[in-house]
Amino acid sequence: MPTFGAIAQNAQGHLQLIKDELTEKLTRQRQIELYVEAVKAYKIMAFVALLDRAEVKEFFGHLMSVVVNDLYLLEKHNIDPVNAMVPASHLDGLYCALICEDDAALKKICQLMAGHQMAPEYDDEFLLALFLKKLILQCLFNEPAASDMRTLLDQVEDYREDDALIVTFLRGLYEQVIGAAEKAPGQVESDFLVWHESMVDQINARADSSSAPYSMQVTRYVSLEGLALIKLAERLGYAFSDNIQLIPAAARTPPSIDKMALVDRLQ
Repeated sequence: MPTFGAIAQNAQGHLQLIKDELTEKLTRQRQIELYVEAVKAYKIMAFVALLDRAEVKEFFGHLMSVVVNDLYLLEKHNIDPVNAMVPASHLDGLYCALICEDDAALKKICQLMAGHQMAPEYDDEFLLALFLKKLILQCLFNEPAASDMRTLLDQVEDYREDDALIVTFLRGLYEQVIGAAEKAPGQVESDFLVWHESMVDQINARADSSSAPYSMQVTRYVSLEGLALIKLAERLGYAFSDNIQLIPAAARTPPSIDKMALVDRLQ
């Protein structure tokens, strides 16, 4: 089994191959594919920096590389909403912007996210991404929601059927924020933990599978989605324990550094 360091080194080598291939002559679809691969490499390097070497600054630097390159991709391929090429469910840039507390980038990413579904997106993936985009724009940046938020969540719940724990959490979060529900104190936090525990089980099952890529022996130890949604909930007034599986406490607060100085740009 490769060490964390070997997996990170492999990711760094793959990132260099991506940079060598990435040119304007490529089709737009291939450019998008390479950016998606690059995001995976940045995440692996970020997680290894945090887990193996306790390099918190480097961790956030790699996440900011995801943010900056995702924003470049969106500005290039999604500037025309009608002909947007990057699917809304490519949420790593949004998640990393939340985690790194970069509001300027977060707002731009949300504004450039595709407003229509595109293959190979599943219906629930698109609708959930659309809800998160509108939730962030409405609740963090005071932009009015152009659609019924409850209807979006109802649709996600319908598609997910028995796997809709994230909907319970997001519905409670949203309705509490807009003052439309009265849940018991701590219920939103509890709903998050129930969903997150189910995600931990799913991540572990995939990582323990004989067909799992070696990279999962790194990515299985940090839930980027869970970390991002905790950050969002905290922005909306909720508090969580520091001791949550796959959400390292050191990843919860960006250090006081110039994160942009650590950014790696693909182009």
